[in-house]
Amino acid sequence: MRPAGDSGPYLHEGNLARTVFYLAQSYRDLKRFDEALDWYEKRALMGGWEEETWYALYQMGRIQQALGNDWRVVMNSYLQAFNFRPWRLEAIYPITRFYREHQQWSLGYHFGRLATEYGYPEDILFVERPVYEYLLPFEYAVCCFKTGRVEEGRRVTGILEE
Repeated sequence: MRPAGDSGPYLHEGNLARTVFYLAQSYRDLKRFDEALDWYEKRALMGGWEEETWYALYQMGRIQQALGNDWRVVMNSYLQAFNFRPWRLEAIYPITRFYREHQQWSLGYHFGRLATEYGYPEDILFVERPVYEYLLPFEYAVCCFKTGRVEEGRRVTGILEE
């Protein structure tokens, strides 16, 4: 039994950000999205470990989108995540996909083009490999084709002339 007033190792100042992060993760996994969103926001504001801070910002966008929040709010969260670590394209993928799905090809093209500017990140946490290998390139290629940039779309997809 802990002595009165002892909060244990997880609420120690050095671990507080990690505790808040995993609380947010737990609420997300329990599909208690409103509570997860609140805790991810708290975690993002705490700073500290950059990959974890980035992931909290990214998860805010994902949860807001899942909750059906206004697109401008969702996009702002995704752009905050991207701005925090601009070589991480996971937050650019849903933006590009949104514009492709809404047939706003030019906007999708401009966001998707980032796939050609950044390679696979050197980060180790929460890297979504499919985004880099085929999801974002696919969205970008569709937007290329739809905006008349056929050669660029072929380069992205590896489709060669017949």
